Amino acid sequence: SGFFFDHPLLEGFDYYWRVEPDVSFYCTLERDPFRDMVESDAAYGWNILAYEIMETIPNLWSTVEEFKRRRPDLVDPRGVEPALMKVFRRLGRDDNNKRTRFSYEVYSGLHFWSNFEIGKIAWYKSAAYQAFFKFLDDSGGFSTSA
Repeated sequence: SGFFFDHPLLEGFDYYWRVEPDVSFYCTLERDPFRDMVESDAAYGWNILAYEIMETIPNLWSTVEEFKRRRPDLVDPRGVEPALMKVFRRLGRDDNNKRTRFSYEVYSGLHFWSNFEIGKIAWYKSAAYQAFFKFLDDSGGFSTSA
């Protein structure tokens, strides 16, 4: 996600909506997705979960685990929201994907495709996200796959 949230064109906005070029909607949007985000106090919305090719991110999960060890003050002890964990468990149940195990958690390789997403800009500017992004960046992860 880098630094897009600091772009001058986003100044004054609370949310962004990223879609691929030349996307068309073949129906009328009956609801305002930004209003829905505000009313549900949502920080992020997506439309596709996909499995990552694990060989492309050989060190990502161990780097995430290291961040969690070093910065427990920024990690929610409840973990991922229960409804989202239910989706991850269901989707990960019957896959033939390689999984990566570190400490007590397993990373199934599921990730959000960012080619269609909506999100709260303030979340990216939060101290927790900034610290996490900096940790991944300092690890060389964005140029050497974390």
